[in-house]
Amino acid sequence: MCLIVIEGNRKSGKSFFTNSQDKFRVFKFDFNGVYKALDLPEEGIKTHAIGFGKELMIHQLNRDGFIVPAVIMDRGVITNSAWGILNGRTTRSSVYKELDYMVENNLFHYTVFIVITGSSPDLRKKDLWDYMDYRIPEESALIIEFAEYLQKKGICIHLMENKFDVGSLEAFKNIISNL
Repeated sequence: MCLIVIEGNRKSGKSFFTNSQDKFRVFKFDFNGVYKALDLPEEGIKTHAIGFGKELMIHQLNRDGFIVPAVIMDRGVITNSAWGILNGRTTRSSVYKELDYMVENNLFHYTVFIVITGSSPDLRKKDLWDYMDYRIPEESALIIEFAEYLQKKGICIHLMENKFDVGSLEAFKNIISNL
């Protein structure tokens, strides 16, 4: 395992958990900055393709041994797929084709996914997509759907519910310490 991908819906605590550990370096693609700077459309394949292209490259680098030592990535292909559907950038059939391609080409070799469920009731202003918070239940359902699909294909997936308590933080740290 060299790549640990933290997935989950908005406000699930991904960044909090990721930043709470000091065992691994953390990478978070600046999608907000790219999206804004390139004036990307909310809908459309171009925006989805940028995120998916990043996923292909990261996972090929990982599979081929270029990501050493291990790295945590805050959000990945599962999130990109869910947001692609939520924003009309792609279709379910395309997502499954993309995921199958990655599985068939061993692009998840040496990869562990930690999928966090739950949603903080706190209001916050974080990024360009704050207005999408009302769609968190849909986002969460898609993320779980894709995670379970990959798990059935033999990909290492840890599902973890964030109850926003000390026990949840300890559960996350326990998963991390056992990697």
